[in-house]
Amino acid sequence: ATLAGFNKLLGSNGWLARNIKPGKSDVVVYFSGHGIPDPASLQTGLLPFDVDPNYSVGLPLKELYGTLSSLKARTATVFLDACFTGETRDKSLLLADSRNIMVVPHEEAKGVVVLSAAAAGQTSGALKDKEHGLFTYYVLKGLGGEADSNSDRKLTISELSTYVRNNVKEQAALTGRE
Repeated sequence: ATLAGFNKLLGSNGWLARNIKPGKSDVVVYFSGHGIPDPASLQTGLLPFDVDPNYSVGLPLKELYGTLSSLKARTATVFLDACFTGETRDKSLLLADSRNIMVVPHEEAKGVVVLSAAAAGQTSGALKDKEHGLFTYYVLKGLGGEADSNSDRKLTISELSTYVRNNVKEQAALTGRE
């Protein structure tokens, strides 16, 4: 995804804003990629393909959550398979001349449910043999029915969250990660 693509889809006059039915539409945003921190402003964002992380945080989370809140959709859910450490999955740094940093995303997400791959002090990991991020893999399995803990065929965000949290934690521990 490019920054122009993000803006075309999620901007204040973008596709989503033009097509939402307030109070009726359910909006789901899924992002898998790099989250980027700005240690100076403590701002975090989603890093599009065409943005240099040394100069921008791409799409600021605060802006994304604000836009989704303003749409007044019936529900808005964001899945983030990203961390905000400033490094890649193979431990190379995204920011020139930097050390690994940790900026904890604390942007308020009024009216938006956010499920994220990593919390403070954590990095998101991958299941190379499955060709997915660990978080994405268990989100997909959960959405496929495995997270329906009471077998009522109605998956709640709480059931999905619990399923993903437990499985990601267990799988990460097997590789010595948190």
